Amino acid sequence: MKNKVRVIVNGVSFFTTKAQIKRGVGDNASINYFVEAALEECIRDGVKGLGRTYHMYDAKMKSTPLNLQINL
Repeated sequence: MKNKVRVIVNGVSFFTTKAQIKRGVGDNASINYFVEAALEECIRDGVKGLGRTYHMYDAKMKSTPLNLQINL
């Protein structure tokens, strides 16, 4: 699977490409933002993967954790 990127979001795993991540990998804009931010961090720091827990906040400032892992 050359040029494929493995992404795991809250236990859901899928393969995609860097170009698709830039265009968006799903319907949720917040998840798209965090997946793209993780990709940019990997590229900037020269690492092959990382795992992070991000916190998304809704209009009532309720925090929802987003567990994300990305492997280039």
